Amino acid sequence: MFQGFYEQTVDFLWGIRMNNERSWYALHKGECAQYLTRPMNELAREVHDMFSEKHPYLDLNVHMSRIYRDARRNYGKGPYKDYLWFTLYDAKFEHWSSVPSFWFEIGADYWTYGVGCWDDRTAFMRKMRARIKAAPEKVRELNRILEGQNEFILTGEFYKKQYADCPYPDLEGWYRRKGISISHEESVGPAILGSQFGDRIKEGMLFLTPFYEFICDVRNDPDPDAPEEYENN
Repeated sequence: MFQGFYEQTVDFLWGIRMNNERSWYALHKGECAQYLTRPMNELAREVHDMFSEKHPYLDLNVHMSRIYRDARRNYGKGPYKDYLWFTLYDAKFEHWSSVPSFWFEIGADYWTYGVGCWDDRTAFMRKMRARIKAAPEKVRELNRILEGQNEFILTGEFYKKQYADCPYPDLEGWYRRKGISISHEESVGPAILGSQFGDRIKEGMLFLTPFYEFICDVRNDPDPDAPEEYENN
């Protein structure tokens, strides 16, 4: 049962940020397991169990990241990450990175959670713009829900000049981005230390469910710029 993270969780993450080398990690490996990996797994399990109970039709899998950095993406940063994350994604797909997903991540000085899609964002946003042009009311409904609370915001880098022709000014934030996620991020603080933190994450992810379902629907739309033979498959 998830009881929150610990002050030692933050201490370990700062330690690995400042001492990203195998000799330091070897001395502190037990702290990683006890104060970081174990509570992360407990939180992921509770979130997954909640979805299994309340929205079993979603059929989500959990993917947990590893503290070890992929050597192919090391770029001189050291062999370990100073953060850890998990995602929940549609179980019918083999890999989390190719589909929309919920996520939670904690680092040395921040934590964040939300929902988004990272699979070919350019194609996804073409579909999003086509969806907005064809059926803006669903996006407006989600936008009203988002504007009616204080936990999550719509995020994603804007194009500087492209797509300035949004037909609906109130939906420009959904239309002109290079990619979309709905997320919350804040500095690490006392909030992460108690079991109530898990309740907050579960409540937040339940709130995000209609956004997840909408993102999944958009991803499954035909690509308006795809070749004709692709669209007919």
